[in-house]
Amino acid sequence: MLPEKNLTDIIFLVNKDLAITGYFAENKSSLFTTPEAFLGKKISDIFSKDEAELFTSKLREVIKSNKSVHIEYDLTIAGEIRYYRAEFKPATESADDEISEVVVLINDTTEYQRKEKLFIQTKERFKTIFDNSFSGIALTDMEGNLLECNEAFCRLLEETEENLRRKNFRSFTHSDDLENESKQIDELLKNKANNYRLTKRCITATKKTRWVDASVSIIFDTYAQPQNLLLIFNDISTPVQTRNELEQSNLAKDKLLAIIGHDLRSPMSSITGLIELLKIGDKNEQEEIISMIELSATRAIDLLEDLLCWGKTQKGVLDMETVPVNINTLLQESITYIKANAEAKSININFTGEENIIVNLDRNMILTAIRNVFSNAVKFTPLGGDVFCTTKILAKECIIEIKDTGIGMDNEVKKTLFQVSSNKSRKGTANEQGSGLGLLICKEFVHKHNGRVEVESEKDKGSTFRIILPLIG
Repeated sequence: MLPEKNLTDIIFLVNKDLAITGYFAENKSSLFTTPEAFLGKKISDIFSKDEAELFTSKLREVIKSNKSVHIEYDLTIAGEIRYYRAEFKPATESADDEISEVVVLINDTTEYQRKEKLFIQTKERFKTIFDNSFSGIALTDMEGNLLECNEAFCRLLEETEENLRRKNFRSFTHSDDLENESKQIDELLKNKANNYRLTKRCITATKKTRWVDASVSIIFDTYAQPQNLLLIFNDISTPVQTRNELEQSNLAKDKLLAIIGHDLRSPMSSITGLIELLKIGDKNEQEEIISMIELSATRAIDLLEDLLCWGKTQKGVLDMETVPVNINTLLQESITYIKANAEAKSININFTGEENIIVNLDRNMILTAIRNVFSNAVKFTPLGGDVFCTTKILAKECIIEIKDTGIGMDNEVKKTLFQVSSNKSRKGTANEQGSGLGLLICKEFVHKHNGRVEVESEKDKGSTFRIILPLIG
């Protein structure tokens, strides 16, 4: 029985004397001679010497073993190399188990060989690009699990390829960017898009944050079915950081101009007006006017001090001089500084702390930071309220906690508390004014000591600020 059409280009039927007894050709031009020239002729009469020897040896092998064999060979026809695959199969058996005929099936594999060679070349070129690209490139399954990635991708995430394999690439996405990325992937999986591109943050294996320009595309198989995801990640942390720094610088400049234009002008205008009143007022009014001038001048000086400190932190010219300091002594000094304001509002200040907490720090910086937190606690606590301060050592850190029974903050205020772009001064419970710079300065100074500031607060339930400093040896 002959194979189905189109599966084989040429079929010969050869007897045990190696003579051709039948043939079939899908395309007769591939026979390179007239069909009648084959019948009754031996292999050696038709094919070239090398091809005839090769065919003869395989035919005899099949006749002897009663098993199929195949060969691959090439011929030069009209100056062109063509590739073939020939299969030799037992056709019929005689009563004494001897093979009477062999079927020879010949396929022209030239086009297949060319396509395979082209595929290999393309694959090699792609691998060269893949391995040497400056972009991080990775291949995942349709769920996003990493199957293969290049060196640049590993460098970007600071992880080895072995450790990255089978992990989902979204596990490295910053939590704030996950929702947006999940929406994009859902669009892909629902076949509403073939690719997407976004800017996101990745958290590396060493917990660094890197900004990435991410392009994700679907790779389809030969049946147009989604097979894989191709990721191309480019690290854009430096330009993003530069842009953010420029934006922060512009915001800082705008903040400074706004303070100078409004907050500083107000007390200076008051002083000017009060001086004019002083000139024309009677002696009974002079003492009250002088007190008002003193209050306005004090406010202006405090504001200027904040502006100078903040300006130096923004320019990076504020030098640190660390010395061993007793934290409790620093707290007592800060309490003395704000005691008059607290007494004016009948606010009780309660201080308890562990003894002998010594930390290496810049005394003036941390004193300023603590004073600002204390001032805020008093400012936003109503008459007759309480401010509590404690100090303790926990896990090689000094924790300064200042808690008040004041008006507290909602989540929106807390989110913008340390952002120069939206940090605005709120009036205190006795209409106290402020520049809005106090907490910004506090954060800058604490961060310079590799520390951090934590905040807990609820509207109408008070606030708790913690200044946490490492116990530097």
